[in-house]
Amino acid sequence: MRYDDILEEVGQIGPYQRRVFILLCVPLAIVAATIMSTVFILTEPVFRCAVPDLDSDTYTIKDEYHRALVDAAMGSGRDCNVYSEFNISDPFFGNGSQATEKCHRWVYDKTNFTSSIITEFNLVCDKTYVRASSNAGMFAGSFVGCFAFGVLADIIGRKRSILICLVWNTVCCVLLFFMPTIVSVIIVRVIHGMSFQVFGIAFSTSMELVGPDWRTTMGMGADFAWVAGEFLVLPLAYFANEWRRMYLAIGIASLLALLAVSLTPESPRWLLDKGKHMEAKVVIEKIAASNNRTLPEGAITKDTGEDGPSVKVWEMFKYRHLVIRTLIIFYNWFCVNLIYSGLSLNLDNLPGNPFINFLIGCSVELVAYVLTFLVLDRLGRKRVHTAAMLFGGIACLLVIVPVTYLPSENSWVVTALAMLGKTAAAICYATLYIMTSELFPTVVRSSGLACCSIFENIAATSSPYIADLGKLVGGNLSQALPMMVMGSCALLAGLLSTQLPETLGRDLPETVQDALNYDRNSKQSEEDERAQDMSKEIQLDKM
Repeated sequence: MRYDDILEEVGQIGPYQRRVFILLCVPLAIVAATIMSTVFILTEPVFRCAVPDLDSDTYTIKDEYHRALVDAAMGSGRDCNVYSEFNISDPFFGNGSQATEKCHRWVYDKTNFTSSIITEFNLVCDKTYVRASSNAGMFAGSFVGCFAFGVLADIIGRKRSILICLVWNTVCCVLLFFMPTIVSVIIVRVIHGMSFQVFGIAFSTSMELVGPDWRTTMGMGADFAWVAGEFLVLPLAYFANEWRRMYLAIGIASLLALLAVSLTPESPRWLLDKGKHMEAKVVIEKIAASNNRTLPEGAITKDTGEDGPSVKVWEMFKYRHLVIRTLIIFYNWFCVNLIYSGLSLNLDNLPGNPFINFLIGCSVELVAYVLTFLVLDRLGRKRVHTAAMLFGGIACLLVIVPVTYLPSENSWVVTALAMLGKTAAAICYATLYIMTSELFPTVVRSSGLACCSIFENIAATSSPYIADLGKLVGGNLSQALPMMVMGSCALLAGLLSTQLPETLGRDLPETVQDALNYDRNSKQSEEDERAQDMSKEIQLDKM
């Protein structure tokens, strides 16, 4: 008997499976908090050059004399240059040439956040690129961890791999608390990124505990766990209010995740794949007992863990039709992650209070997942994904209107459009995983999803540079440029998605040939639906 058949016998979902899923949601939330804390840890507040030789200088103007000193030292261009002839001993004399030079000391607005990596290591002006590189390095580490821990999870088991990732996360957070230089911080952040694969392993484990009919629901549950982790960032950032303390708090939270995971069983599917039938039987019998059922005698055999033959994903590239479909899927994965990561990292660049912006961003993402959960099985995967992608692209592109034509007091419009874009990206993210799993035939599904994760991680690594594009150009275009790039990408992805077949209510393709026939069957189904609608209309007319 195959594993999915056993789950149908003992119960596809029940109290025991739900408890294990809730425990696995803890590491899901922790990794979300770790990644999204970057918004505050690398936040760039408003700043200006410090008045030369004025050690007591602060961003906040203390009195009129202080204001006069600032004006005398740097005039209107206060970010990166000071007057070269300025002398604190005689501040109001000279400066006739108006010649400037780069400043080497800055003061920062500490109203919202006391200290970030940016402010401590002065990563501003000609060092702005370091911020994007630090984030890109972190995601590059995640890219490596995707392969390293993915392989490790297949060798030593899901549970042990999750525990190693969480220990890794804790150690790196503690190390970051003590790092003295920006180089050491970047190196540890790259290594730290490798631990983020805990999300993928915990997600897969939760999928392996329930029957096929409940995997979509569990997938959506993982999305809600991610949002819970994002909300956790707010109190951490508000009360810690300093980047080192934030990392330390996340490290402590990882210890709670370690405790939660230690209470979960090993994935029974992995145990069966490795021939550990007795250990798998213990877990499956717990599932059966919680569902008031029994495991059939002789249900577990040496073939139980086998899923049948598999082929490599490049088999999909032997047919022109499947090549186009596969490339569209890959491009959508790239765009969805680029937009989601770019908008999330760009929250501190938006006008307004960063805490309020972050709260709104988390809230709209929660709403997006609720909407997706309600409409996905009613409207279909393709319609929801395509509509959300097009809507998000248009919202991002429209940012150019308020930036160009509206006064600065209407900056809330920019924030609103960015939030609409993030809502759409979250809907696409939730939909795309399900749709991709249903489009790839069984024989290449695992390798196909692995390839999608490659494009996803490439996008994540690129997103910090996209989010910081505005810092390179400056002016009004600084807010609009990142959004326009992401919006153009989303618009093209949405248009290309119209060429994908609908998967709702369809049998999953088992072979490459089934995938080839998918469009043909999809068109036939649409024709049958139209014929049924016409038949109903004719009957109504006769009545």
